[in-house]
Amino acid sequence: MRTLGRYRDVQELLHQRGIEVSHETLREWCIKFSALFAEDLRHREPRRGSRWRLDEVCTSVDGIRHWLWRAVDEHGFALDILLQRHQDTEAAKIFLTRLLNEYDVPEMIHTD
Repeated sequence: MRTLGRYRDVQELLHQRGIEVSHETLREWCIKFSALFAEDLRHREPRRGSRWRLDEVCTSVDGIRHWLWRAVDEHGFALDILLQRHQDTEAAKIFLTRLLNEYDVPEMIHTD
């Protein structure tokens, strides 16, 4: 229902400019161009901060104890999150390695 409403909003905006477009055409445009728009938006993301904070928190999910690993930059942007049932040192190393491969190496990393 929400998508249909958005199609109608776009259809109405185009109609105000004298362009008639069907719902099916809008749907096809979304399928064809959504990946291009998403890729363009990813390239516009701001550069991540050079100071990271790595947190490890024990939390409960449906009554089961889990460990939450989280990496946040100096601007408060969540770089990555890992939730697992066991506190595993090897998983923490893989988590950090994945972060370092995905983003530029930070100047400083704060941990608990």
